[in-house]
Amino acid sequence: MELKNRLFPYPILSPFNNDYMDAVFSTNFDYEIRDDNILFNYAVDINNEEICTFIEEKIAILGFLVECPITSYRELIKVNTLKGDFQVDSDKISNFLTISVFIISNKNIDGYHNNSFNSIYSDISFKIQKFGLLGVGDT
Repeated sequence: MELKNRLFPYPILSPFNNDYMDAVFSTNFDYEIRDDNILFNYAVDINNEEICTFIEEKIAILGFLVECPITSYRELIKVNTLKGDFQVDSDKISNFLTISVFIISNKNIDGYHNNSFNSIYSDISFKIQKFGLLGVGDT
């Protein structure tokens, strides 16, 4: 799912915009084929303390949208740790796979403000709906 040029009604932590100053949001994957499954090991790097606290306190979760255009497979895998693994049935994948990474609100957040917001948002707070996106990573 390509969201790189999409506009959001509030700041989004992302490597392709400047809504947050000096922010890092990146993910590294390794994989291993095991029997009928593909095991993905992931490590997410987020240098924003408030977002990391949201994930630790389960106010937000990480979502990995795993898609294969050839088989039409699409699954959102939700996790609440910055490092870990998940499995995908190898029968659902054929030749090509994309994994999009999101930070997803796990509940309504009223008055959201982050100290790393770009200065144009310095005096503004936002209402984030449950399941709203807080971050969009590279695909």
